[in-house]
Amino acid sequence: MQGLAPILRAILPACYLAASWTWVIGMWLPVNLTTDFGWPAWVVFAVPNVIGATLVGFIHRPRRHNAPPPAQSFFETHRSAIHWFSFVTIALQLFFCGVLAREQLTFFSIGPIGGVSASMVGVVTLALVIALLPIRRAMMAAALVLLASVGLAFFAAQATGNAQTFVLPPLHGERTQTTYLPLIFMAPAIIIGFLTCPHLDATILRIRRDANDPSGLYAFILGFFGFFLLMIMMTLGYAGSMSYAKTGLMSVYIVGHILLQAAFTMGIHARAMVKGGAFKKCDTITHDVRPARRRIAFALFTLTLMPMLGTAAQDMRLPFTRADYPSSRLIYETFMGAYSIVFPAYLWICAMPKTPAARLDRKQRLTGFALACAFGLPGLALGAIWHIDWGIPLGVGAIVAMPWLLPKSQAKRAPKPVIT
Repeated sequence: MQGLAPILRAILPACYLAASWTWVIGMWLPVNLTTDFGWPAWVVFAVPNVIGATLVGFIHRPRRHNAPPPAQSFFETHRSAIHWFSFVTIALQLFFCGVLAREQLTFFSIGPIGGVSASMVGVVTLALVIALLPIRRAMMAAALVLLASVGLAFFAAQATGNAQTFVLPPLHGERTQTTYLPLIFMAPAIIIGFLTCPHLDATILRIRRDANDPSGLYAFILGFFGFFLLMIMMTLGYAGSMSYAKTGLMSVYIVGHILLQAAFTMGIHARAMVKGGAFKKCDTITHDVRPARRRIAFALFTLTLMPMLGTAAQDMRLPFTRADYPSSRLIYETFMGAYSIVFPAYLWICAMPKTPAARLDRKQRLTGFALACAFGLPGLALGAIWHIDWGIPLGVGAIVAMPWLLPKSQAKRAPKPVIT
């Protein structure tokens, strides 16, 4: 029984990790990818996603006894980037839930703005409740959320009377009828995003800081190779159902699963931003009362803006996009640019040790970060908006090469020594 004790202690942290990482990326991006590229795109999505999140548990594990936890040291060094990561994550969940409520749950709509529905009120209320939970109860809530998602999937399958709620998408998508080159060009942005972004997730760092090994490592393995993998396999199933149905409509139970998981994600990221000085029940990585006021103000801003943005997105039509590219997807993939270009560029250039950029000062590294984004974001836009696919690997390549290019550019600017 003693050999099982570390595994048993890892179950609740594993549930917390899986539920915290099950966003509207894992619950929706595979729908877009499989529509465009077929089910092999899910493999390209899932493999770096699961491996990248699990590696956080190994990379940030304690190295020496009585030494400060590496996860906490990393958080303190890159606190601003980690907080921005949570800001963008909350905004993404709110935006997408607004779009989903408008398109899938219109019969619940209330008030003058159709997208501000009863379901959105429930999502935001649940997120606020989770944000105020102590960490132990938040872990228990994560386990309940995962169980609820499995239950909703069961009810979705039963409601149809057959197994067609979850089916494998077609082998080929709309853009890979003759060749998989578009998927190959898209893959670098997916891979670099999922290998780097977990390191900027405060909820994952929190578990790595507090969970002692071996339970800590078990939590990461069980959480991502077990519970989280189950969640994105569900996504693969209803992505296939939607691809064959061609209606764009989803089971109300699947919509409930997405809204529930998004509410939990918003809650724990809000919990990670609002420090103990603002809400005493929020015990997070460190105490930082003054910046908490700015974080609360930003959270309130996104709380009011994002559902309205989600409401309007369905009706907007932008002239510079292709005809089959709805504006709601444009805004969604604009958020994806943060996770595939902006945050990976920061981590690779400003936080990665043992690269030439690590020898530069902070201002020089931030300059490199800005340059990488200036090249990477247009490259991603070329591929996502106009299907000029070679722009994506060029943009990602600029990020990867920047730590080696930046010192050379800075060296050229260095003043020459004066010989007297």
